[in-house]
Amino acid sequence: DTAEVSPLLADLSGMPPAFFQVGTEDPLLDDTSFMAERWRAVTADTTLVYWPGAIHAFDYFEKPEFELPIARESVDLVLDWLRARIG
Repeated sequence: DTAEVSPLLADLSGMPPAFFQVGTEDPLLDDTSFMAERWRAVTADTTLVYWPGAIHAFDYFEKPEFELPIARESVDLVLDWLRARIG
């Protein structure tokens, strides 16, 4: 099964809404963009956010001891997105 090789090759039919975010300095920028577009093809409720200058896993740097301002902003954005869908 090709999906075992890469999720980019998986059958995405019937998938739920999805939120993707990626930094412009992330080595997975292209993969994330491609996956979001594939997801969008099967569900209209797909969000993709690009964070200028951000590195891979930048959103983990939202703790006070490692604070990166866009990390807190990205976590808040994800929480807002979830709240809008969960109620």
